[in-house]
Amino acid sequence: MKFLVDAQLPPALARAMASEGHDAVHVCDLDMTSASDPEVWNEGLRRGAAIHGPDDRGGGKDHRSSVTASPRG
Repeated sequence: MKFLVDAQLPPALARAMASEGHDAVHVCDLDMTSASDPEVWNEGLRRGAAIHGPDDRGGGKDHRSSVTASPRG
C-alpha cells in the first residue's frame, strides 16, 4: 500500500513506515510542506496513495485518510 504523510505529522513517520516495507513519502520530501489540502489530495490521487494526516484516528473517516472520498473545501 502507498502512503502520503501530511505536513502535520513528522517526516520520521514516513521513514519508519518505509523501513517496515511500506511505500511511504512525506509531503516535505516532495517540497509540498505548505501545499493546500486540494493539492495534497491531488498528489495522493496521482500516486494512488492513502493520505495519512492528523485527523485520521484509525477509522478512515476523514477525507485525507482515504483517496476514495472527495476533499472538503
